[in-house]
Amino acid sequence: MDYTKKFGSISNFVQGKLWKEKISRYEGKIVFPYFLYVDDFEINNPLGSHATFQSIAAFYYSFPLAQNNSKLSNTFLAALI
Repeated sequence: MDYTKKFGSISNFVQGKLWKEKISRYEGKIVFPYFLYVDDFEINNPLGSHATFQSIAAFYYSFPLAQNNSKLSNTFLAALI
């Protein structure tokens, strides 16, 4: 299936339907989109992170309007819990 024919060509999040729905509530205001990611990992466990013993949750954020936003260098650490 050719998704570009069905959905059109979208190269950025702000061109999509979801962003247009979200921003419609803030007409006349400046709104910057950002993505928030959460990742759990476990220290001192080389086999995996299923036991949740000594686990840490890492929160990351990125801005979809930034150039090369999908690169790791443009994803920032917000918190470790």
